Amino acid sequence: MYKVVFHILNTNSHFNSTIKIANYLKSKGYSITYFALENVEQRILDHGFEFFPFPSDHFTYNNSYPDVSLIKKTIHQFKINNKFENNFLRGDFYDPLINKISPDLIFVDLSLIYYSIFLIKKKVPFLTFCTKVNLNKSKISPPFVYSIIPVNNLLYLYYNKLIWNLLFIKRKFFLFINVFFLFKISHFNLVIRYSKKQNIDFFRISDNERCSHFGWKHHPELILSPKEFDFPREFSSNQVCIGPVVELERNESINKAFNNSNYFKLIKNHNSNQKIVFCSMGSYDFKYTKLRLYFFLRLIKIFENRNDLFLILSTGSDINPKAFEIKTKNILLYKELPQIEILKNVDLMINHGGMQSVTECIMLEAPMLVYPLNPYLDQNGNAARVVYHNIGLRGKLKKDNSKMIEKKIDELLTNRAYFLKNIKKLREKMVSSGDFEKGMDFIENYIKDNNPKI
Repeated sequence: MYKVVFHILNTNSHFNSTIKIANYLKSKGYSITYFALENVEQRILDHGFEFFPFPSDHFTYNNSYPDVSLIKKTIHQFKINNKFENNFLRGDFYDPLINKISPDLIFVDLSLIYYSIFLIKKKVPFLTFCTKVNLNKSKISPPFVYSIIPVNNLLYLYYNKLIWNLLFIKRKFFLFINVFFLFKISHFNLVIRYSKKQNIDFFRISDNERCSHFGWKHHPELILSPKEFDFPREFSSNQVCIGPVVELERNESINKAFNNSNYFKLIKNHNSNQKIVFCSMGSYDFKYTKLRLYFFLRLIKIFENRNDLFLILSTGSDINPKAFEIKTKNILLYKELPQIEILKNVDLMINHGGMQSVTECIMLEAPMLVYPLNPYLDQNGNAARVVYHNIGLRGKLKKDNSKMIEKKIDELLTNRAYFLKNIKKLREKMVSSGDFEKGMDFIENYIKDNNPKI
């Protein structure tokens, strides 16, 4: 029996994006273990997978330090960072996992790719996986942090080349100045330092002409986002498109407050004249709590004056739903909700443009209104792709007032048939591509080729 490990970023969306792959391999007899932080252990066990804890000495932040002066906190954080750097350069990050499990393959989340340099040194088989669209530099497609939609003319091609070059210049500048910041860790610089220490020619084997994370030139990279959703673009020979990877039958925990609410009764007796709108802005960007809070207030204001609409709002675990004074019965608020179950029964979703949420909307045929939250991630780019494929609209979180948001909601609901037709067309392309099945064959063959067993 082959043993497979998933090393994932500690977020719901990154875990959800791997469930379909893990379930498939498990059905084939593979042993599945998740390598992650302890706070997601129960969720992983609930899905029937094994769990192995992330090393406790590889944290770069400690918010449990007493409330003292800023100077003492800074000194404390410097000590934590220094300890992390020393631990990283030892290169033994995966040793407890390898010694205990002896994995035949490790899937490494691209957001954590800097750890895979240890696997190269130890010659342990691994695959990286990207939960976003293709990160590689493209003549046609802009970096995913941009909200630009490509057009077919020479001027745009020059402009696109310019913004890619500016992105690389900006990155080199920050990598340079990070050397002089004692309290900031650059994982990229750590990988370079480790590579030099181990006589690994990092720049020969890595690809740095990408948006966000670097990649490996000759090592397979699985792209979990559907290639049909991306802009027309080039793909490298080592990239394997495997999306869509949404597990529509995944086990979603439903809290008692939600289960005992009027939601299921509402769906069962749904009046077709009342349109149901679901809003969730993700579970990752806690530093944007205030921005989300103000957006929720604007959104609630709309629904308080619209009896023809019903709002189901997931505030996130960092915002207490009881903080809002709800005056009408057509608004339900919860911290967390089973998104797949909700999307099966709504007319529209308002989201932040996270890749997993967007893919789920397409697979469950829900038009969307996208308000990108984090300008440093792929949300702007995903929102641009939503508009490009005519499967929804986008807005500006800081600028759109209640009237502007309401106008977009009305446009989507009034012309829902048009957006739904485009979603169905895109969904059919994604499903009929056979990319998931081809990707599973690739993974199985890769495991067997790198672990010949009788």
